[in-house]
Amino acid sequence: NNFTTDASKKNMWNWLKVTKNVTLDLNGHTMTIPGELEDSSNWAAFYITDGTLTVKDSSAEKTGAIIGADKTDTSYDYKGGVYLFDLMNETSGLVIESGTFYAGGTVVNVENGTATVKGGTFSVYPDVDTHDCRYILNCLDKNYKAGTARIIVEGGTFTGYDPRNNAAE
Repeated sequence: NNFTTDASKKNMWNWLKVTKNVTLDLNGHTMTIPGELEDSSNWAAFYITDGTLTVKDSSAEKTGAIIGADKTDTSYDYKGGVYLFDLMNETSGLVIESGTFYAGGTVVNVENGTATVKGGTFSVYPDVDTHDCRYILNCLDKNYKAGTARIIVEGGTFTGYDPRNNAAE
């Protein structure tokens, strides 16, 4: 079944943390993360602290998705929502094999660790400052330069973003 996470879980102790090797098979289902969480300390769908999260969609239709819903509060100028994946430590890993991924500004944020994109469809609500999609896949600048934050792209479809030539951090 499709499901939406709880928008009231706004504190960091409510984070969905990955601390060991885990495979998430969407199997044609959609996980929706409320856009209101973007304003909280719980601003990503998955925090990967140790181990590797592998995400795939084994359904024949390939309709599985993780969606970071846009904010519904009309008082905001920026309507984007949460990030989907945040890799926090050098022992953090993410492998995306297939699925559809939509987020507010960033799908994959690598503070430290390695993300590998083998397939999938990726799009974002344009960034609040740059008004473009340059942060679909993003490494923290200083850690990228130090070699502790890495993204490897082997496949995938990206809307408004070219992983070979982009202006991300």
